[in-house]
Amino acid sequence: LLSGDYGRFDGVPLTYAKPIAAKPNFVVPFDSPTSLWEVRTSHLASGKNTQQGALARLTLRLNATTTLNSLTAYRKSNYRFFVDTDATELTLQTADAPDLQHQFSQELTIVQRTPKVTWIGGVFLFDDHNEGQVEITVYPAIQIRPFAKMGTKAGALFGQAVYSLSRRVTLTGVIRYTDEEKELDNTGGVYRLGTAVLAVPG
Repeated sequence: LLSGDYGRFDGVPLTYAKPIAAKPNFVVPFDSPTSLWEVRTSHLASGKNTQQGALARLTLRLNATTTLNSLTAYRKSNYRFFVDTDATELTLQTADAPDLQHQFSQELTIVQRTPKVTWIGGVFLFDDHNEGQVEITVYPAIQIRPFAKMGTKAGALFGQAVYSLSRRVTLTGVIRYTDEEKELDNTGGVYRLGTAVLAVPG
C-alpha cells in the first residue's frame, strides 16, 4: 500500500493584537481606530504553509501463522510568516519567521498466531529535524537573528505475547524498551540592520 498527501495554504496570517493605547513614555503618536476590526500596519503581512508526506505499508505472509509487516513514513513541512509586530502605521518592528521540518519513521513487526499463543515483536525508528532562521527587525538600526535547530532520534524494541489458559482466561505479557535523544542548537545575535556586523560585539 502506497499513499501520500500534499497541501499548500497561502494567505495573510493572523497578526498580533492591535494596540489599544500607547505604552507609558511612548511619545510618537500613532493611529488606533476605535473599531476592533480596523488595524494600521506599515508592512504587508504574508504567510505560506506547505505540508506533504508519503507512506508505504508492506505485508508479507511468511507461512500459515506468521506475518511480517513494514510501515515506512516521511513527512515534510515548510511554514513561514511575515508580520508587522507593532501593529501600527509606524515603521517600528517586523518579524520574519520560517519553520522547516522533516521527519522519517520506520516500523517493522512480526506476528505469529497459533491456537495457544499469539505474539508480536517489533522495532521502531524515528528521526526528526526542525529549524527556523528568524529575523526580527527593530527599525531603524538593528536586526535580531536567532537561528534555532532541533533534532530528535528515537528507537524502540517491543514485544507482546498472549497465552490462552482456557476458553475464557488468557495471560498477557508486554515488554518495551525506548531510547530517545534530542539536540538543540541556538545561534545568532543582534546585528546592525543590513549588515553582518554585531551591534554588540561582546
